[in-house]
Amino acid sequence: MKANPRRRMLMVGGAAGNFQGYQRPSADVYFWIDTSLVCFKKLIADFSVNKSFEEAYQQSEIVKLKKNNRLLIGCVISLEDLITSKIKSGRSKDLLDIQQLLKSN
Repeated sequence: MKANPRRRMLMVGGAAGNFQGYQRPSADVYFWIDTSLVCFKKLIADFSVNKSFEEAYQQSEIVKLKKNNRLLIGCVISLEDLITSKIKSGRSKDLLDIQQLLKSN
């Protein structure tokens, strides 16, 4: 079961790391948006995991949260793709995230 097909996106970055088992505070939440459905080119930062959105979407993990008696369903980037994206960023906090993600999984 996937989230709403009209709004296809994946949670990525530090917030996705929280869902993959490494809990750390993150002030930002990043999403990778399927631009074939809606043109958001001005909003999308350079994000790459060496595969198409479709491939990453098919390998994503479903997240279900219950809030105010409503079930919210979304997709989070796979652990493998999350680590790949963090390696490519090369930022020191992302490299630390990788170490913690590998310990947690």
